[in-house]
Amino acid sequence: SCLMKKFKSILMLSLILICGAVLFSACGEKDSSENSENNETIYCELITLNYQEKTIYKGETLELTATISPSNATDKTIIWSSSNTNVATITNGQVYAKAEGTTSITAKTNNNISANCLITVIKNPTDDFILQSYGNGYAITQYVGSETEVIVPESHEGKPIVAIGTGRLDGYSRVPDGFYNIPFVEKIVLPKTIQTINYEAFARCTSLAQIEFQNSSVLSIGYGAFQHCVSLEEIELPDGCKYYEEHLFLGCSNLKKVKINSGIINKNLFSANNSITTIELGNNITKIEDESLKVCITLEHLTIPLIDKQVGYLFGKVELERTCDIFDVSPINTIEKTISCTDIYGKKYYQTVIVPDESYDPEWRWIYKWCQYANKKVLYQYEALQVLDEQTVSIKDSNYYYRVPKKVKFNCYYVPEGLKTLTITNQEIKETSEFFKNLPCEI
Repeated sequence: SCLMKKFKSILMLSLILICGAVLFSACGEKDSSENSENNETIYCELITLNYQEKTIYKGETLELTATISPSNATDKTIIWSSSNTNVATITNGQVYAKAEGTTSITAKTNNNISANCLITVIKNPTDDFILQSYGNGYAITQYVGSETEVIVPESHEGKPIVAIGTGRLDGYSRVPDGFYNIPFVEKIVLPKTIQTINYEAFARCTSLAQIEFQNSSVLSIGYGAFQHCVSLEEIELPDGCKYYEEHLFLGCSNLKKVKINSGIINKNLFSANNSITTIELGNNITKIEDESLKVCITLEHLTIPLIDKQVGYLFGKVELERTCDIFDVSPINTIEKTISCTDIYGKKYYQTVIVPDESYDPEWRWIYKWCQYANKKVLYQYEALQVLDEQTVSIKDSNYYYRVPKKVKFNCYYVPEGLKTLTITNQEIKETSEFFKNLPCEI
């Protein structure tokens, strides 16, 4: 029995060894088969780029990404190259734009499968400008280009260009910048991002004949923004602008037509300008201050949205002293009086006359006429006069007399003598309204 047990143990051990050998042999064959499959080379069949062509600015970078098909290709090495390294270079898919021009960027595999991207490098539009941080974006402080027609870019380094000029202070004085004193620029196009035009931003651009506001968001225009732009013949300021400082068009000697769509027309907006013949104020104008058109002595056509006082107030007034006779003035308050008279033959008769009501100090007005003042014609309006001296007027054939002014002080208005038409666009009116009394133009 002892021998039998030893025999069984040896037999069991032998079986275990045989099974292990069989399993090892099978695994070896499988591993060999897998290794045979993995050693097979899978070649790239197609390569694509995320751009086939692209325009970028000088100095910018662009990331090109290459995709290889099939995705399990054995060798995925990409060799990058540029056909013109003077225009742009590429390193590991990163394109750097060096100079204006075109170049073809090639991505190629080791088995000569390739794809191309045409890169066009153009001048960065902000290269012609000196910029300064301003609010949530940038302000243009100087134009350093040489073009006669300038398109202002919308952005720089991902932020909007929001202002022309800065209106910066030097001590107690503001310093002009932006396009100030650029004599050769003829046309400027402003983008929709511009919100502010600052102090004298376009002043002394003596060749500037046209300014375009593209879908403008301009909210304010600073003092003297267009001063001495002598080539400017007409301009339309953008709708939505709310605030204008003074003397916008001072010295614009050839400016004929101005259209302002919105905001407040202040007293000195048009100051020192005597060439404008047409002014159009749009329906979004919220206020027209008294005397805001005072210097517009050559005005022929005026369009305003509404009016709530005599037109003369828009042009301003001047206080005059005049010596007068009874034909120059008329009383504001009168009464009818029946007077006993005796003719040269001694015959009595009665006549009814209209005389000043002397139950209180009578007020007088000057009868409508033009007069010359400071080389401009001004209009005498119907308004109360201050009497400086009086004279006596007697009723013929009677002992009755009354007093009339001999010397007066009064205000008259700078209504342009050449004004031909006044158009009211946003208000129902009557031509007989007191607002237009004696106005020498078509309503």
